[in-house]
Amino acid sequence: MSNDWSFKVSSELKNILGRDLITNSNIAVLELVKNSYDAHASEVKISFLDNTLVISDNGKGMSEEDVINKWLFVAYSAKSDGTEDKNYRNTIKRKYAGAKGIGRLSCDRLGRFLTLTTKSNSDNHAIELYIDWNDFELNSKDEFNHIPVKHSVISSSPYFPEGTTGTVLKFTGLHDKWDATAILRLKKSLEKLINPFSGADEFKIIFDVPSEIDHDKEKIEECAQLKAMWDKLTPYKQRETINKERSIINGPLINSIAETLNLKTTRIDSTIKGNRIFTKLSDRGITIYEIEEYDKYPLLEDVSISLFYLNQQAKYNFSILMGTPPVNYGSVFLFRNGFRIMPYGEFRDDSWGLDQRVQQGYNRALGTRQILGRVDVETEDKEAFKEVSSRDGGLIKTPSYQQLLEYFNSIHRRLERYVVGVLWGEAFLRKDYFQKKEIALDIRNKLQGAEKDSDNMEHVLTNIGSKIDFLQLVKSLVNDESINLLSYNEDLANIVSDVDDTEIIQGHMIDDFRKIANKTNDAKLLQNLSDFEKQIDELRRQKVEAEKRVKEERERAIVAAKKAAEERKKDRQKKKNARRQKKN
Repeated sequence: MSNDWSFKVSSELKNILGRDLITNSNIAVLELVKNSYDAHASEVKISFLDNTLVISDNGKGMSEEDVINKWLFVAYSAKSDGTEDKNYRNTIKRKYAGAKGIGRLSCDRLGRFLTLTTKSNSDNHAIELYIDWNDFELNSKDEFNHIPVKHSVISSSPYFPEGTTGTVLKFTGLHDKWDATAILRLKKSLEKLINPFSGADEFKIIFDVPSEIDHDKEKIEECAQLKAMWDKLTPYKQRETINKERSIINGPLINSIAETLNLKTTRIDSTIKGNRIFTKLSDRGITIYEIEEYDKYPLLEDVSISLFYLNQQAKYNFSILMGTPPVNYGSVFLFRNGFRIMPYGEFRDDSWGLDQRVQQGYNRALGTRQILGRVDVETEDKEAFKEVSSRDGGLIKTPSYQQLLEYFNSIHRRLERYVVGVLWGEAFLRKDYFQKKEIALDIRNKLQGAEKDSDNMEHVLTNIGSKIDFLQLVKSLVNDESINLLSYNEDLANIVSDVDDTEIIQGHMIDDFRKIANKTNDAKLLQNLSDFEKQIDELRRQKVEAEKRVKEERERAIVAAKKAAEERKKDRQKKKNARRQKKN
């Protein structure tokens, strides 16, 4: 007898690594779609046929050796140890979406019976597995690896979407009722699986639900008729039309959120390239500023962040175009290698800590109700951004994740600084911009009133408070030695818009702006300041002359009044003398 002992594994492992971690059917399907992507499929089809769910792809499939030594090897991941088709991946140029090797057990979450059919180029036949997951629940004392899995070899090639290789997963004895509502909910979840802001390379997800074809045709015809008279529809009817269009089940997934967000929003985009961070802030199509700074996050290599602030008008436009309010769509999503990590971005999810900041202050922070966006991470390092085993639990708090959170916070704060200060005017009262507080309050109220419903920047470009706060923002960027200010909006920086503004701006502001102009070598701003000071001098000269004229006129009026009083006094005395003479 050997002196070494070893573990035995109960058949209960199937539940521990399967149903207990895959919390719902939608997540289970998401995991299997990611497996198709990692198998280099260009298309995956999800079919619902007579109480049967079929997920098929045209990927590279599996050989008999792959099935035995990889798929049936629970918790083993060839993706993770680097042995999965290394040469083939060099031509596909995809990074893996999964790496834990437990996604296959999500099959148990969908149905009792699984028939897996697969074929690879290395075999001239297909392999079929037949699994009854209840076999693993009969007796927890049974060892997991001792429960047989039925299999067979078939000579005829099964159907793979547009290909001769691939994998087909057929589920029967389904655990959930897949009615039209449930299928549509799954479809909308999958729309957010692949980065909807950029999209994975040439990867289509297609729904095939024969029972809904007639209903879909009716919806398509009705939507076409309504769109033909779109301009005559009320906003409510437009939104209702979009909702109906998005309730069409059959066909490929389509997500138009990128085009929607590019319309009229305030956004910030930041990317880490090499050892530099490039950040651009724009507002409703106009560039506000661009900066370059040294990479302070050595564990982050290929990461980008795009955040969008939606004012009231942008939210309204989003609701019309997407058929749902942005708050219901989600907030800031996280994508690793092009695929979404749950639960980041979900309704009421605060994994980024945005709402926590909102609760700490009044009207000075941007929470999930104002922000939409995404964070993209591309990595080959399986340990850097590792999901917790529960697929809706987010990422493990590794050092790389902590740096990602720091990077996200810095970009969010830059957007927040612009929105809260330049667009909302919250700095008008807290900072010494104006000579009188009531003037600052009036300017801020006018700005906030216009910003709520505006889809352009005209009100910002003409507001002296916004201009001054923007220059203060530029000043902070210029004074930071780690930042290289590449460009900034000269129109927003032009404070010479109305000579009357010179009377309300604090004098020391001019000196601050001149320092900015000198540091950035901004000849235009220097000229603006020179013109501004000339106007101030001219205004002061005119004011002195006006005050002098008023004083002289006042003095002449006083002299005239005295003279008139003396004349009246003489006249009264003359009349008085005349009356005396008459009496005598």
